[in-house]
Amino acid sequence: MEIDAQKFIDQITDEDFKSTNFTVERANLEQDIKQSVGPMVQFIAEQIQSGAIAQARLEVADADTQFRLETSIINLPLRYAKAISKIMSGDGQQPVNVYMIVESPDVNRSKLRIDEVATADEFVAQQAAAVTRIADWMHEQLAKIDASLAAGTEEAEETE
Repeated sequence: MEIDAQKFIDQITDEDFKSTNFTVERANLEQDIKQSVGPMVQFIAEQIQSGAIAQARLEVADADTQFRLETSIINLPLRYAKAISKIMSGDGQQPVNVYMIVESPDVNRSKLRIDEVATADEFVAQQAAAVTRIADWMHEQLAKIDASLAAGTEEAEETE
């Protein structure tokens, strides 16, 4: 799948893309990450097949954490339309990729991590592999968040 960069910029600026939201408790997510990822992957694959730009959000209800899958021409969140416009404006046809995003105050200093899953076409063709890859990635991000929280707790105890 490809899209003209300006058309993409116009769509995200106007928030003219498909979006869906899911919510899960942290314990349920950890118990079966693939179960939470499956509907997100299915939604994104369906939107790619229909030629739409899309975003699937998974809120972790009892934690300050959000996971997203987004289709994009660049590894920036769709809400960064102004920055994307500055970087990609006038670049013509661009391949669309699927990115996995985590936002949490404890994931890293920027509170944001973005990694590419696959090109849009590969994502659709290999959905089962995408579920596994995303689930493994989410598990890694949760471990980083836990490590950061543990380090913060230890630091707070040392200063008391």
